Amino acid sequence: MNPFLRAIREPVGAFADFAVLCAFLSMLIIVVWALTGNVVTLYEGYRQGGWAGNWDVNPPFEWVARLALVPAAVAIASWLVSAMFAMLG
Repeated sequence: MNPFLRAIREPVGAFADFAVLCAFLSMLIIVVWALTGNVVTLYEGYRQGGWAGNWDVNPPFEWVARLALVPAAVAIASWLVSAMFAMLG
C-alpha cells in the first residue's frame, strides 16, 4: 500500500511505524559507529605490536571485550536491518 494513502487513512499507525523506523535507523547508526571504532582500535593495536611486549600468554581483557563486541554488533545491525525490511515490506 502506498505510504501516503496509509497516512491519510490511518495516521496514527502510519506515523507510529515511521517513528519505529526512525528509532531503528538511529540505533543502526550507533551500532555501526561502535563497530567501526572497535575494529579500528583492534587493528591499530595489532599493527603496533599488540600485547606481545608484555610476555603474557593471554590477551588483555580490553582486547577480548572489543573482539567479542564485533560479532555482537554485526548481529544487532543485521537484526535491525531485517526488522526495517520487515516493517517496510
